[in-house]
Amino acid sequence: MSTTDGERTRKDMLARAQDLRRVFAETAADVDREGLVPHDNLRRLGESGLAQMLAPPKWGGLASDECTTADLDLLAEILVEISAGE
Repeated sequence: MSTTDGERTRKDMLARAQDLRRVFAETAADVDREGLVPHDNLRRLGESGLAQMLAPPKWGGLASDECTTADLDLLAEILVEISAGE
């Protein structure tokens, strides 16, 4: 994968995380107040492909054969982004 492809993928994944943050923020207060399991949010997370980012392609994931520091850094950025909406 070229650097350009990697950067495009990184930007795409962060954009997906930002979209999820906005959606999750809309229901966060109700979920917290009522102690609900946010099934719709979990479904959206799965549909976004972000939950598969560290899984190998043979299992439908996006990761290379080895998890790198860059992969973990991106995962951390995605988690911070999404959690900002909760």
